[in-house]
Amino acid sequence: MESGPPMDFEGYFMGLESDARDAFAEDAGTTAEYIRDHLLAGRRMPRRALLDGIEEALKRRRAAITRQELVAFFDERAGEAA
Repeated sequence: MESGPPMDFEGYFMGLESDARDAFAEDAGTTAEYIRDHLLAGRRMPRRALLDGIEEALKRRRAAITRQELVAFFDERAGEAA
């Protein structure tokens, strides 16, 4: 069985319904607006506590995104914004 490409965090997060994005962000310890406007836009890198919160929120939802993929996603975004 072949697996598809790894899911990126933006695709996962923006694919959620609005209420689900709010609940995800709350579980992660932030707001959906902060994730969208700062993290996805590459304006900010999540600090360790927020990265941990996002990882836990992903795990609770059984999302197929590893911590390594999450870190790589944010590193890439920070490079694009620079």
